[in-house]
Amino acid sequence: MVVDADRPQCSTDADCAARGSRFQGAVCEASVCRVPTSWSCLDEPSKPPLTEGTFKIAFSVQDTVTQQPKGGVSARVCRRRDVACADAVTGVQSSDASGYLSFTVPAGFDGYVRFEGESISPSLYFFDPPVRSDLPNLTVSVSSPEAAAGLALLIGATPDEGLGNAIATVYDCFGEPAEGVTLSVGSVGAAARSFYIRNGLPSAAASTTDETGYGGVVNAAMGSVTFSASIDELMIGSVTVLVQPGALTVAQIVPNGT
Repeated sequence: MVVDADRPQCSTDADCAARGSRFQGAVCEASVCRVPTSWSCLDEPSKPPLTEGTFKIAFSVQDTVTQQPKGGVSARVCRRRDVACADAVTGVQSSDASGYLSFTVPAGFDGYVRFEGESISPSLYFFDPPVRSDLPNLTVSVSSPEAAAGLALLIGATPDEGLGNAIATVYDCFGEPAEGVTLSVGSVGAAARSFYIRNGLPSAAASTTDETGYGGVVNAAMGSVTFSASIDELMIGSVTVLVQPGALTVAQIVPNGT
């Protein structure tokens, strides 16, 4: 039997779908149906950031321990290099009783939102990649200083209010939390300890992410910290964020800026 290797499979994505369940989600590229995988987008060029227009970003603020909405938390939008947030992009907003608050930011914004309150440790939520659409369903968890200290204790570290904590969630090409990912962290100081989540709790013994895609570092020295994510020696991406004393920095890593 002779098979023509150059025989086209498709001219549109619909042609791929018509080939059956094996081709679900396939796209037509160069007349061949290609089925996306968790990391297939790494072969695609990064999307350029938008520079015109504005977008709405909305948060649901919740308590880390109880997972209940947290009202009365103030927040402001800060430029990435504005360490003290002395020149905020927006005015201060406060979460309502349901934990909701929102801002309008310029297209391509790549800074952070600083959350503060009387009963919580400051939290810094970083945007990566830059904002290119409305983000109506963001969630941020805030902790009391006691709960933040508990994070360090759970992995065998001594809490230090002069140091900071940072966490990152890794996502795959489908926007789902990525399992089996290794997170490496740049210079963070001698007291720093890395961790991943296992069975809902932080573990210093784990070496990769679980199904939550979540890992981090406690007792990191003040300054810039770079998280780099890889899986089976395949580089997924990296993000550089700020760490501040007594604060929790929250970041995400997405493949190839998708």
